[in-house]
Amino acid sequence: MVILCSVMYTLHLNTQDQGHLVFLNAGGGMLAAALYGFFAARRLPLRTLLRVCLLFSAAAPLGYLFYDSYVHAQTIEAANGFGTALGEIAVMHLAVRVMPTGSEALGFAVLMAVRNLFMWGSDWLGSALIESLHMSFDTLVYINTGTTLLVVPLALVLPRVLVNDHDNAGSAD
Repeated sequence: MVILCSVMYTLHLNTQDQGHLVFLNAGGGMLAAALYGFFAARRLPLRTLLRVCLLFSAAAPLGYLFYDSYVHAQTIEAANGFGTALGEIAVMHLAVRVMPTGSEALGFAVLMAVRNLFMWGSDWLGSALIESLHMSFDTLVYINTGTTLLVVPLALVLPRVLVNDHDNAGSAD
């Protein structure tokens, strides 16, 4: 919501241009999913994927510090979609590994519920911080990056049995 307001009031974009930015964000996410699924998950251990993907996910929002033109916005949205998707896919990959056989759907549903709670909660909190504490948008970008970076060390302490293997290319479960 905060980004939408920034786009509408700072860059003076029409709804078609805003839709194009959303499209680029989604395209970045689809590219990330393809690279993760067809390449990275089959070649790299999950521990490595978690660290790299969460670092990408933390760094991607820093682009919003340079959200000052439509050309910059296009690049930033595609990169943010890519980074955000990488982080979410790696966490979902971990969730699939830790769920007992037969409970994967429940695990996915819980993960999505928690994701939605934090995603919409962060929109509300960000808006409240801007309105009530008069924080700048740049400060919120740094807070977002910092809180995401707090998760990266957790990839180092996860049990080896969960995160040291990579997925087999031809396995069907």
